[in-house]
Amino acid sequence: MIVRRDGDGWHLGEPAGAPWLVGIVEGAGATLWWPVEGGAPGALVWDAPRASGWIDAVWPGTTATLAEAGAFGAVSGARVADEAAGAGERGAAPDAAARGAGGAAGADAGAPGSDSGGRGAEERDGERPYGSGTPLADAARRAALAGWRAAWWPASRVAGIPALDPRLVAAELAVARAELDGALDDEDAAARALAGFSAAVARFGEIEPGDGTGADLAARAAELLAEHGAELPGPALAETRADDFALAAAGRAAPAPLAAGESPVDPASLPQGVVDPAGVVAWSVAIGAGGAVLSVAVPAAPQFGDAAPPAADLRARVADAEVPLARGGDAWGGEASVPPTFLALPPERRAAALTVVGFDPAAREPGGRGVADDLIRIAHARLAAPESASEREAR
Repeated sequence: MIVRRDGDGWHLGEPAGAPWLVGIVEGAGATLWWPVEGGAPGALVWDAPRASGWIDAVWPGTTATLAEAGAFGAVSGARVADEAAGAGERGAAPDAAARGAGGAAGADAGAPGSDSGGRGAEERDGERPYGSGTPLADAARRAALAGWRAAWWPASRVAGIPALDPRLVAAELAVARAELDGALDDEDAAARALAGFSAAVARFGEIEPGDGTGADLAARAAELLAEHGAELPGPALAETRADDFALAAAGRAAPAPLAAGESPVDPASLPQGVVDPAGVVAWSVAIGAGGAVLSVAVPAAPQFGDAAPPAADLRARVADAEVPLARGGDAWGGEASVPPTFLALPPERRAAALTVVGFDPAAREPGGRGVADDLIRIAHARLAAPESASEREAR
């Protein structure tokens, strides 16, 4: 096992890829990641004593290796290794391991749509990497990939990628996190995932027995919800869609544009589900009664069923001009006055970019068109060979 010092932590396995290419689990004392397209995973251990209580159940022998590398500081490496070995014999992270072995949904490493086994389970240099069959490893991998789907799934009319059923995505995340009880950094992570599942069921109704491969998964999530002292709510009334925000200019003949352009959508700069990641931000400038007017339009991301789109204060910036956008039907659009000097700007100054007020894209490393290309390629591949109930039911 390769261990490298990384700042204040210890890096195990493969480096993490770009945020949109990996699923991540924040464990107690360590962050684990799995490449969404397959391959070897990795981890950053930032608090070795905390991680030693469970990480051997994911990658046996990790604690002893960390001790040999000096990750425990003044604590005797030999003593830590002995304690870890004893914990392994007794069953490290007992709650998590027991739930991982006995969870009804997805505990079988070979179960269809379980996100376990399959990708990323290669043997490397005679060692068993993360996600290679231990119950806790399988649960961690499923939680990581469910989190990726919730944050990055590129539902797109342009690219022909359907939206996932939010009930199934929430159930996948809730069941996997429950199996990780005692191993997560956030003690309330499973409860929050169950609350998300409850909200999705309230919006779209329960998944009835026999409704595809997700029925057993949803039933297990409902059992966990009941164990937490709550019951599934009845379906809510249909929400008002955002069609009410259609542009006032709709139906009016637009003047001929004096300038026009388009820029690709950067999915890493926006929350998931707001804009079609395969679309373009199209803009044009025309002369109206009050002077030069900049108009912007971009396709909206498709939603599951009749769901209302996520609320977002979406803005487009073209050069120094900012245009508030409103959703109307399947697109966002808006317009704003610009000075006549806008028309004299060179083309490179008139690139369009989107932002959402209150959303900080810094942690997601905005990456331009390449992000959308990556996400769309990954989604098509996962739909062709689905590993989860939500992907299987979306085909």
